[in-house]
Amino acid sequence: MNKRLSIVAGLAVIAALAFRPVSQAISEMVKPAPVEQNMLGLIYQQRAAEYRALCFQAYNLGMEKVDKAVYQKKHVSNLALVKLAVVTDLDETALDNSGYAVRCYNEGHLYTDSSWNKWCADAVADSVPGSVSFFKYADKKGVEIFYVSNRSKAALAATMENMKRLGFPQVTEAHFMLKTTTSSKEERRREILKTHRIIAFFGDNLVDMDKAFDKAPEAARRRSADSLRKVWGDRYIVLPNATYGDWESALYMDYRKRHPEEKSINMDSIYMLRKNSLINY
Repeated sequence: MNKRLSIVAGLAVIAALAFRPVSQAISEMVKPAPVEQNMLGLIYQQRAAEYRALCFQAYNLGMEKVDKAVYQKKHVSNLALVKLAVVTDLDETALDNSGYAVRCYNEGHLYTDSSWNKWCADAVADSVPGSVSFFKYADKKGVEIFYVSNRSKAALAATMENMKRLGFPQVTEAHFMLKTTTSSKEERRREILKTHRIIAFFGDNLVDMDKAFDKAPEAARRRSADSLRKVWGDRYIVLPNATYGDWESALYMDYRKRHPEEKSINMDSIYMLRKNSLINY
């Protein structure tokens, strides 16, 4: 009997003794690490035509919004002096950081501040499909672009270098609003609204658009998404991101409240929290 058959036979014995199916015994004994669990979402981002189509769809909606706002500015007298703007997140909205996730996978770990800072400094992120074309279009139409991101200010120079190489317009310090004291983007959005009419917000995370999602638990996020159903695809334009975001961290909120002593959740707990989040029908 070869080694593989011996392992399967052993699992069968264990399952029989425990009165459980072999498949259940295997799934409980061979738990994929969280970094392995991220693989399919990462492949979706890098390989799926559907991902690209969703990105193009989002930015096509953006072009329609820009055209409408520019037309109104030209033909409605009280809007003639209004300055127009679009507000966008960077990561997984304008910049594609799937290469960073591949690095993490190859190195066998999830996100860390040090590895992320190294990635930003390397300035090798790609552009999200449709993003450069859209922002060039907005720029040509006289619309200001504000890049509102929770990247650190220390990453600004490298981020600008990366974006200039990719062909993004308006890559000047005046058009970047990076994280300072808080991850919430609400104050930064309000600053822009003091001087501009914002045509649309773009982001992969709902906190990129509305304060209702700031540090909100899962149920509250779902309720807010439903209550704002009329603005999705209109004022709020969402890009796909199946690899990370507040949608995931919201799953862990109750656990963190029960275990405030843990600075980070261990891998086994992450696996179980993800597994227990599945809805059975």
